[in-house]
Amino acid sequence: MIRFLLGIVVGIVATIYVLHTESGEYLLSPGTKVRHLEEQLQHADEQQNNLVKKLEGATAVIEKMATQFTALEQRFQALTPQARPKTDTPPVAEAPTAPAPEPGSVPDSGTTLEPPGTPPTPEASGANNPSDSSALQ
Repeated sequence: MIRFLLGIVVGIVATIYVLHTESGEYLLSPGTKVRHLEEQLQHADEQQNNLVKKLEGATAVIEKMATQFTALEQRFQALTPQARPKTDTPPVAEAPTAPAPEPGSVPDSGTTLEPPGTPPTPEASGANNPSDSSALQ
């Protein structure tokens, strides 16, 4: 029994001695993979910090540009006369009329036929021409 207790005490003392010397550092130190992963983690943290700084700088520049744009817009509105009426829709232009196809002909694939009972408008028929009204008299 005394040998058993003596063996435990000597084992504990030897273990403590080995762990405190340089040979114990080898046993307790992390492996190469762990060191490599720690270096990668530190590198990723540095990159993240750099990106945060760049993002803060870009945000500051964008805010500055927004305030300058607002100031420019206010200056432009101050220079623009307010009495001028604004027209949202451009003037309507008349579309050119296509010649009517002859009766009995087959239309091309790109043309459409109007229904046959559509009466012509007075402007299209020329009823308002002064030269026609003088010939009727």
